[in-house]
Amino acid sequence: MKKYEDMNEYEKAEFDIDPYRVCLREEAARAAAQPEQEPVEDHKVVRLITKEQIKPKPAPQPGEVSTPYHVIIGTAVIEVIKNRGEDLLFTEKATYYYSNGMWSMAVDGLTTWLNIEIERAAQYFRQPSNNKLINEARGWILRQKKLFRKHDEIPWDNHGLVPTKSGLVNPLTHRVRPACPDDYCTWRVEVEYDPAATCPWWLQMLDDVFADKTEDERGKTICVIQELLGAGLIDDKPRELSRALVFQGGSNFGKSGLLDVLSGLFGREVNSTPIDSLESPHGMMQFIKRKPWVLHEAFDQRKWHFSSNVKAIVTGDPVQVNVKNGAIWTLRIKAPIFWGTNHPPKFKESTKAITNRLVVIECSREFFEERPVGAAVEANRLRLGKPSNLVLKQEMPGVLAWAMAGLKRGLERGRLVLTKSMSDTIEEIRKDSNLVAGFLEECVFYDPDHMVSRTDFCVAFSAWWQAERGETYSAPNNELIGKAVVAMNDPLIATGSRLKDTYHRYFAGIVLNPIGLSYHQAGADSHHLEAKLANTTGPGEFVNKLIPESWKQKSEVIAMQAAQRKNAGYENSNMSLT
Repeated sequence: MKKYEDMNEYEKAEFDIDPYRVCLREEAARAAAQPEQEPVEDHKVVRLITKEQIKPKPAPQPGEVSTPYHVIIGTAVIEVIKNRGEDLLFTEKATYYYSNGMWSMAVDGLTTWLNIEIERAAQYFRQPSNNKLINEARGWILRQKKLFRKHDEIPWDNHGLVPTKSGLVNPLTHRVRPACPDDYCTWRVEVEYDPAATCPWWLQMLDDVFADKTEDERGKTICVIQELLGAGLIDDKPRELSRALVFQGGSNFGKSGLLDVLSGLFGREVNSTPIDSLESPHGMMQFIKRKPWVLHEAFDQRKWHFSSNVKAIVTGDPVQVNVKNGAIWTLRIKAPIFWGTNHPPKFKESTKAITNRLVVIECSREFFEERPVGAAVEANRLRLGKPSNLVLKQEMPGVLAWAMAGLKRGLERGRLVLTKSMSDTIEEIRKDSNLVAGFLEECVFYDPDHMVSRTDFCVAFSAWWQAERGETYSAPNNELIGKAVVAMNDPLIATGSRLKDTYHRYFAGIVLNPIGLSYHQAGADSHHLEAKLANTTGPGEFVNKLIPESWKQKSEVIAMQAAQRKNAGYENSNMSLT
């Protein structure tokens, strides 16, 4: 008798699992019940028989074998898979295969993989492996109720830990435990976790890229990168840590190397869907799997990018994914976002929703291939080409330990601490994204007791717009300008349909400052803006008006005045209202 350790998978299954013994007994009985067939000579021809000559199939007698071969084969395949410590799971949206602590979505290869397993079982049971048997066995497996669950009832990746090749790591205590099927892990960091591992060349690489910054600025910048990389290791994190990391700089400024290492921590697969493709019918398909969203050239300076899906992805709101020839998924994107760009991000978005979810880090040191420095010297010595290749080959356990330290620090603080340079860059992007943001900063003062009519505001803005962009650029219409003011969501400005009199609607809490008033006068004198002059303040009248006493009981005005009095930056009480 063959030793157990020498048996193959199906022999072990036969030895260990009771259903197999039943299957084998039935198979043996079936074989014994088959009458011996007389050999047919080649020259004989099969004769057709009439319907009346067909004998009815006798019903199975007690004790006879009734289990079809494809059921025996299907049962064998399922039991052998479970005996390996693996499993199958079918949902209405996808099929999953469990192995080595992780549930993987079977997108295209399930049929081929099951066919191979069924073929192995058929060969063991000495059954003819024709298409009929294989198709029937595979169909029987797919129909098993015990392998089916509703997709939305499964707590996918809800363990709250960092999945790695070593197991699940607690983000605060760094303790490791094995992953099990009930954790429903669908992704993991493809690196072994070693808390003592280091990454000196990665740290050198970061120092090389930001060498032109002051020591304090460089240290704070690297800390932000560390915490954002760490935040990408978990799904359940504070909203303040859910941000897209953008490296902005010219060609050969080190952006691509940083992106290669950051994304490499999560494996070789990345989601490279261009921003413009998100609006296409099936443009979101790559987001079904949790892969880092990596774009080396994220933005085109020649155009503005639509922001509806980008905003939902970056902010973690639900998005719909229309799978080609498949189901429509509704999910929240939790994968990290790493972008590189030669140009500042530009979105058609008038609110702060996107800019509040971006961290833009400027890379301003240029590198030259003929003059390698720092980590590049070592990479060249080892003939690895780029510093990122050196880190990816030698230091990924150290990068993981480094990211885990950043994750712990970020979770304990609950937010990121951005440098002044990062905040200034975000503010510039916000100004470019909302068409009135720059005008408000340059041409408007806050004043809790005054207001300006929308028509006067729009005339002054239109003159400023043409001065900034040239007379060939048509100013936006008054409705778009008004919506942009509302979209600022500035608590220091009162807006709303109730702030109006017989002839005008008003923005309360602001006045045009001397620069704004000069633009208002220029707009009134411009023949390019004649259509905007209807219902504007005439010559000799005050553009900036007092808020009527009766309006000070309106909720919008009360909220605005309270916000302005709390605003430490309010310094306009002595301005001249002319």
